[in-house]
Amino acid sequence: MRFLFSCAPLVCILAVTLVAQQAGSIPSAAVASFQQGQQAYKAGDYDSALAAYKQAISLAPKFAGAHFNLGLTYHEQNRPKEALDSFVLARKLEPSLAAADLFIGIEQYTLHGYVEARDALKRAANGMPRKKEPLLWLGKAHLALNEFSAARAALEAAREVDARDPHVLYNLGLVYAQLSQDSYRAMYQSAPDSHLVDLVLAAAAAAQKNYPEAISRYEKVLQKSPGAPGMHEAIGALYFEQSKFSEAKAAFEEELKIDPNNTGALTRLGMILVHERQYEPAIEHLGRSLKIAPDMGITHLYLGRALLRTDRAKEAVSHLSEAARLDPEDASVHYQLWQAYGKLGQQERAAAAQNDFRRLSQVRFDREQARAARSREITVPATLTEEEIVNRGR
Repeated sequence: MRFLFSCAPLVCILAVTLVAQQAGSIPSAAVASFQQGQQAYKAGDYDSALAAYKQAISLAPKFAGAHFNLGLTYHEQNRPKEALDSFVLARKLEPSLAAADLFIGIEQYTLHGYVEARDALKRAANGMPRKKEPLLWLGKAHLALNEFSAARAALEAAREVDARDPHVLYNLGLVYAQLSQDSYRAMYQSAPDSHLVDLVLAAAAAAQKNYPEAISRYEKVLQKSPGAPGMHEAIGALYFEQSKFSEAKAAFEEELKIDPNNTGALTRLGMILVHERQYEPAIEHLGRSLKIAPDMGITHLYLGRALLRTDRAKEAVSHLSEAARLDPEDASVHYQLWQAYGKLGQQERAAAAQNDFRRLSQVRFDREQARAARSREITVPATLTEEEIVNRGR
């Protein structure tokens, strides 16, 4: 159906229920026309469905089910005004018909009657507890009226019913984005010179990968609060993401002067030192990071790499095994284990790690190919060498 996503079972049950409730007062000829309308509707023959439902109504003017299904057919034909009139009459004939309120709300929303839509959808949500559709549309109506707190409540209730519905998640995202903007706007109005304004703008720029703007904003924070912890680390992370390792290294070193226990700075600085083949200082920084945050798989991986390059394969295996436990799908970890076990002369374990590396590499390659196919463009080569796989993504 055009708007309802998962309402088809509800509509079928409703139609059967209405016919059963009214069976004693509906002429058999009207019921027969109604059933013909249902068959035509299911077949997508909406013109025939309209004719059959209108015939049923001419024979039984108070047949609520026929009016309701007539509205559904108009809905499918994108005729919201006629659909609305039919749903309103169906509800007048059957006041307990909560699904009519649902469709009244949808048609009013389509016609930009957001207040009327909200009121009808509130009735629908009360009459159809634990149903996703009325909550979703109620949230949309509140959102259209800039009633963001009410929209959040309705959409969160819809998410409790179906946590993966993309329509619910999309509209909930719109609500939270607007609430965030309102909060930031109020903050700016109350304290336009606060460093918090720059922090918000820096985070927004970083999310958009506008690295120069983000770095500039973090530097403004440092101008206002020179010893603010986390700022140099944030700048370093942005340089690191751009592979500007010299600038990143300098930023991380500055951060560690302010906060020696910043694990982000310790780990990324250690990673840079590994790439620079400065293994001893890398081991020092990565080891310090793990004492503070022992469950960081990437830190164990790079510490294992540094130990392996300094002929401490046994120690390397300990950290690489922990990295594999924390991130079992990372092919590069198994590559390093393959090398470490080989240096230790443990050929069976080396072979097993090699097999894991190749299996996971193929899994990753297949995923990249599938992603490329979905986007209708080839983004990976036909084959990847082992070295390319080891170095990708880390």
